[in-house]
Amino acid sequence: MKTQITIGWCAATLLIIAVIGGHYGIAQTPTPQLAPNYPIIHVTAWDIAVRTVGEAKISDKTKRMCVELVKDNVNGNFIYISETGSIAVVPAK
Repeated sequence: MKTQITIGWCAATLLIIAVIGGHYGIAQTPTPQLAPNYPIIHVTAWDIAVRTVGEAKISDKTKRMCVELVKDNVNGNFIYISETGSIAVVPAK
């Protein structure tokens, strides 16, 4: 559990550094101008069953976790966000 929390905090910290770096010129890339109605598109959401160590099979009592997928139209990245606050970003190709 501690490892999962640490990975979540690391991912969140890296995302914050990337966002701040891009806005304050650290990354040395021009910031694109956004339209006033610029949306981040909600793509889909999943309710995923998450077993604990002692559970052999998924049952009605198995904990469920929600994960949502959104797309950033500025750079084309996909962002996965869980209900616990974990964030993962998949770069556009």
